[in-house]
Amino acid sequence: MTCSSLRWLWAGILALTLMAGWTLPASAQTMTRTEIKRQYRKAILLMRRDRYERASQLLFDIVENGAESPKYQRRARLRLARSLFEQKLHLVAISNVVTIMLNTPANRPSGIFRSALRGLIQIAETIGDESLIITTLRRIPRLRSNIKLPPDQDPVRFLLRPRPKDRRKSSWGQFRNSFAYFMGRSLFTLGPRYFKRSHRFLKLVKPNAKNNYYAKSLYLRAVMAAWVGKLIRSNQRFRKVLALKSNKKDPVLARIQMEAQYGVSRNFYAQARIAQLRNQGNPKKFTKKAYMKLYKRALIEYNRIPKKRKIYQDKMLFETAYTYFMMEQYHFALGQLIALNSPYYKTGFFPELDILRALIYFRTCKYESTKETVTKFLAQYQPLNKRLKTLLSYRKTKKWRAQYYDYYKRQKKLLEAKKKTEIPASVITVLERSKSLVNYEALMRKIEEERSLIRGKSSSWRESNIGKQMLRRVVRLLGILRSQAGSGLYRSLREISRAVGKQLNQARFIQLETLQNQKKELERFAEGGGIEQDEIRYTIVTEQNYIYWPFQGEYWRDEIGHYRQFIQGECKR
Repeated sequence: MTCSSLRWLWAGILALTLMAGWTLPASAQTMTRTEIKRQYRKAILLMRRDRYERASQLLFDIVENGAESPKYQRRARLRLARSLFEQKLHLVAISNVVTIMLNTPANRPSGIFRSALRGLIQIAETIGDESLIITTLRRIPRLRSNIKLPPDQDPVRFLLRPRPKDRRKSSWGQFRNSFAYFMGRSLFTLGPRYFKRSHRFLKLVKPNAKNNYYAKSLYLRAVMAAWVGKLIRSNQRFRKVLALKSNKKDPVLARIQMEAQYGVSRNFYAQARIAQLRNQGNPKKFTKKAYMKLYKRALIEYNRIPKKRKIYQDKMLFETAYTYFMMEQYHFALGQLIALNSPYYKTGFFPELDILRALIYFRTCKYESTKETVTKFLAQYQPLNKRLKTLLSYRKTKKWRAQYYDYYKRQKKLLEAKKKTEIPASVITVLERSKSLVNYEALMRKIEEERSLIRGKSSSWRESNIGKQMLRRVVRLLGILRSQAGSGLYRSLREISRAVGKQLNQARFIQLETLQNQKKELERFAEGGGIEQDEIRYTIVTEQNYIYWPFQGEYWRDEIGHYRQFIQGECKR
């Protein structure tokens, strides 16, 4: 998930927490301390008998009217969160645990603070949305990222200050693993400045951690190493992820390992590109053979990505095409581009395909083919760029966030009905797959489920103060999530617009360079100089267990990625 989507995903929920609606309206009736204690004990007994509806009513009353005893009011809020959680009102319960943590002084974490933190982690794990806790942790005073951590002290113990008897409990180890992972990931999303601090938390996660937190921690540490240019160390950590024993019944670990394999491939490509640039500056010290070897290794690693998983198949094909291009293996590069034009990837959004094809034609001096490819690209993407800029201008209007989400839903319905859409199906697919939108829509479905649960409860609970208040929270939260989904769509459209604009500029540059090179050839011909055609030699670099098929106009699934298109260079000298 991107940093920007993580910053915004739960911003609305936390905003509601700080609003008066979360603190609950004060009632004219104030409870005495004796009444508070008696009602609290009664609620605990009801919870032990699994009578959570009635217990939540009593606890809600204490939270609303128990100002005479702040201690019991805090305890009641925590128990209220638990009773709502047991009724499967997970998102509704969040406000109570977040309120406890927000009101805890930064220098004094208490047992109830740690219990609230455990509750927040449990809610996040239950609904399967890690971004909830990642964004929340950065806003808790005690856990803020700007707090200085002693370099020689365990960061988890420093922040939580658990009592010795808490550390002896069997559940402490798993809680520690979860908290260390989430703290490390929340710091990771803040960028390279916080990588060192993030690493301190992530390395605390043990191999026995649940929910694949150990594999995720290794993966994040590998990404951080790659980000700061330590590619060899990054690959070592990716290899550790790949060495973990996978279980077919655990698709999450399989997904992490696939991403790790993808990271290894990209690291070898990056190493090759760095070596190639050094070769241009000092060809005697950094030889062509060295970086070509790294490019070959990158291809081998790309081919190890599972072919049955569509998630990276199209990206892998494009990146291997670019790798072949850097190796001057143009026939293989064109073969990969042919595969990407197959019906299997018709919804993929790759404006770079025609640019890479034009560059191959330009490198082999096929100038007419270059101009034809660039002209086709401009005709396809200039109108799209104009349309995207019009869509981005909606931001100047009122309620623009909701407008973006409504527009997306309309386009998606048209696509599902196989009707003409205003923007290409490939762009709609990109928006649909964006992690921020996936999270928003999952949360909206979850909150809709909770609204149905509230409406399906007994009339005594539904018509009580807590029932009415919970229903109001659900309505507010739905509006916030819909609005934030629109913000995420705007950012995605802006990224697409920038990418298309960049490729359009490159296309125009290629067009200009092509015309200049054609002019030079004509001038050389006019001077009467001898013109001979260069002979371009191709070396087929491949593993022995792969067969590459010449494309014959028909696509076959088992041949995807193994096509080649021979190209005869027309460069003159």
